[in-house]
Amino acid sequence: MMRHIICALLRNLHELRHTKMRFFLIGYMGSGKTFWAKQLSKWYALPYLDLDADIEQAGGQPIATWFETQGEAAFRKFEQERLHEAVAQMPHGIIACGGGTPCFQNNLMFMKQHGKLIFLDVPFTELYTRLQNETQHRPLLAQLEPNERKAFMQTQLEQRRVCYEQADYCLPLSLQTRSQFDSIILPYV
Repeated sequence: MMRHIICALLRNLHELRHTKMRFFLIGYMGSGKTFWAKQLSKWYALPYLDLDADIEQAGGQPIATWFETQGEAAFRKFEQERLHEAVAQMPHGIIACGGGTPCFQNNLMFMKQHGKLIFLDVPFTELYTRLQNETQHRPLLAQLEPNERKAFMQTQLEQRRVCYEQADYCLPLSLQTRSQFDSIILPYV
């Protein structure tokens, strides 16, 4: 009898240690969320989803078109629907979120209830450099004149940082390494 109880406890402990977790990568546009989602998927044999790509596929149009034709509010509502669908369909894995995802529609609270958030914290100067030649894919930047982009990005990053810093883990650019991700993800897989 005692042996059966001990075996059951060990089995439960093993199941708890091997519970799969959902990880949400958040951060400003250009912070590397898609890159890291793909990389982490390979390293840890976890499925991944790029939420922006999912939105474009499900919505049948580029995100920039959503912004132009239906406005940001309609886009954010659809983004929330796709986020909820992704969580329902993906019990574990890596979800690369859009830059604004955690900052709208109570998404931050929803994600915290359904996984662990990892904030990819990249310095503004690096983000600005990365995004210089990507404005056609960034609807919030595409609508601005080149001389307006830097101030817009600085202001928006400061506003969104409030949401980003509520993540379970904050990884500055200098700490975005395999060993740092191991320390976050391996306890859950």
